[in-house]
Amino acid sequence: MKTDSRSFIAPGLSTASRLSDSSLLDRVEQKDDFNEKRFLCLTNPERALDTLSPFGVLELGIMSGRDLVEREAGMWKSYDTTADAFVEVFLDDLKLNNCHTPIARGKQDPIWKYSCKVESVAPQSMLRLQVVDDRATEKAKIGFVEICLADLPFDTNIEGWFELRFQENLQRTSSIRYEKHCKQREEHITAQATREAEQEAATDEVVAKKKEFFAKEKARNMDALQACMQSSADKAHELGLETLSESIKEGSVAKTRQNAGELYLQLKLTRVVGWCDNIFALALTPPRHDEGGGFELNPSIDIQYCADEISEFRIKLLDDALFCMYYWLKYMISWRSSLLSFIYLLGFMTACWHSYTMWAIAPSLAALSLVVNSFQSVRMFMTRGGYNSEFTDDGFACTAAWRSPDEMFKFVSRLVQDEMKALFDEHKLRVFAARCFRDGVPLVTIEELRLALTSSKIISKPEAGNHALAKGDLVWVDGQKAKIAQLGPSEDQITVLYETNKRSPSQASQPVAVPSRKVKLRAVRLPAIGGFAVQNWMIQGVAAKVINGLFPIMHDFKEAALPATKAVTDVLTWQNFRVSIGLTIGLLIISVAFSFAAILHILGEVSENGSFNNTAEVIVLLLRKADNVILTIFVLAALVTYAWWFAGVRSLVRIMSRMCRRRSAPAKWVFFKEDKAHKSLLSDLAQKESSTGLSQYHLSTSWKDARVTHAASNV
Repeated sequence: MKTDSRSFIAPGLSTASRLSDSSLLDRVEQKDDFNEKRFLCLTNPERALDTLSPFGVLELGIMSGRDLVEREAGMWKSYDTTADAFVEVFLDDLKLNNCHTPIARGKQDPIWKYSCKVESVAPQSMLRLQVVDDRATEKAKIGFVEICLADLPFDTNIEGWFELRFQENLQRTSSIRYEKHCKQREEHITAQATREAEQEAATDEVVAKKKEFFAKEKARNMDALQACMQSSADKAHELGLETLSESIKEGSVAKTRQNAGELYLQLKLTRVVGWCDNIFALALTPPRHDEGGGFELNPSIDIQYCADEISEFRIKLLDDALFCMYYWLKYMISWRSSLLSFIYLLGFMTACWHSYTMWAIAPSLAALSLVVNSFQSVRMFMTRGGYNSEFTDDGFACTAAWRSPDEMFKFVSRLVQDEMKALFDEHKLRVFAARCFRDGVPLVTIEELRLALTSSKIISKPEAGNHALAKGDLVWVDGQKAKIAQLGPSEDQITVLYETNKRSPSQASQPVAVPSRKVKLRAVRLPAIGGFAVQNWMIQGVAAKVINGLFPIMHDFKEAALPATKAVTDVLTWQNFRVSIGLTIGLLIISVAFSFAAILHILGEVSENGSFNNTAEVIVLLLRKADNVILTIFVLAALVTYAWWFAGVRSLVRIMSRMCRRRSAPAKWVFFKEDKAHKSLLSDLAQKESSTGLSQYHLSTSWKDARVTHAASNV
């Protein structure tokens, strides 16, 4: 029997005490009228979320589902895998205890015909429908779909199928998940991943040989099996067992799941406040809780995934950004280019001598740096050295141009370790590196350098068991994730499959032979203890505790840092040409304007008595005060923005930004499909139930918990 937690009364209390407690609870939970307290949305939005009555009510109908995710069959496949599904409703990641469907037992295409009302105070609230399998041992979440109330038009009926996402996609915040699902269906993502997996499997020679060897016998066995299955299905059909017949036919065909199923929903958002109150409600921002809102790791920690994330973060941030900045600064202070260094020194000294010229000099120097960076050959010599130069003739030349034995040693040691995968004697290699260039120019090519190192006694190959590459190993190739398909076709080549689509489609869709020196192992190999190889699964418990604490922090930092780093890099390297040219022109305009002011000041055209008699003096004073104005704005923003008395301004800004958002559902939902036939079917079922007075789908036992039923069956 379904009970409400608020109706529970502790035993031993008198009737008067019960009534008093009930009235007290009602007083505590009573909310203020939105119209009367609407200004609280401006002055204290956080408090308004907790105390105001709803601005709107969503009439939600969870009618049915289809093709829901089944349970794992287990080793013997001796029991029904159909889920005992029901749907829970979450608003802003908080579960609504009074809004969930009955449990549909043993139905892959259940019909619930359940309706409820969801009250919302914030128009930007996120609704999540969570499908749960009521198993005997646990309540397993099998799929979900999310909807933003801000996209629902008022007083409009929306009815159709909503695609369910796989449960492992419940990561990061609900708004990020929702925007991603609005752009691409889950089945499209799964289909793309399936095609890539099939292409990878097609290159496996062992599988190909087995397919060829067992082709005829497999055909005979499958023919006999299909004949047996079809015969059983026909016999069940003759006996009138339509469900069994369909199950046998479906079970004889392998199925690749594209999504977690679909839910047929009815939605209608009704505004219960006036249009003016609705504008005030736009100032409210719903909370985002940790449950399903933050970064989530699967229970089985993938150590390889964590290692790949850390390596990718190091490559993109350290090698591609920080080292480039380090070498650019080193280029300037070491006077590699006397002209550039002299210009920067002269500008710095001038700004120190006359401080009012800083706004004229600093933008011009920044524009000069951008112009110099637009030339790729010059930029490479300025930002490449022993730590980050590529293993090419150009990278070798960039390192040699520093005329530093230390930089060359860093380059050669990286070459030996990362590309040649060998060990070396540090002292001998340092002497070798110092002698392979003269006057900033390499004496040999990069290929000749490899041959010289190979023929020397400076390096030595490690034991095969420690660093040898094998088929199936996960590797890095020029910063891209890949997997070794086969060793070959020649001794100095390896055939790999790229895991990303950043390269051309031809490379992403078929194996590619690359030089073995470009292949770097990325698989996590744990050391042996006492001659016994430690496997990843052996340390899952320990790794889970460490990674669950540290990895989400690093992942969030990576997601925030890498896009910003790439955006800045694209501007500095002129990959984003429009922004780079616009920034350069803007800096030059600022420099010219302040240079004009500085010239007027030097020539003495500004009066000493502070009067505004001529245009020149007005221009000079305005430009000279610009830095003070900018600094004042930043200080005020830092001190005032989060002040309690400034909350009204922040609320007005949020209202103005959100008033432009259109309620464009369901047009913007790619995960939504209308189905007039199913709508008609549900209508016919409703008529039959109303005429007979009996419900065909809401069984009296459907509310029972699976664990209670399971325990009773074992008595």
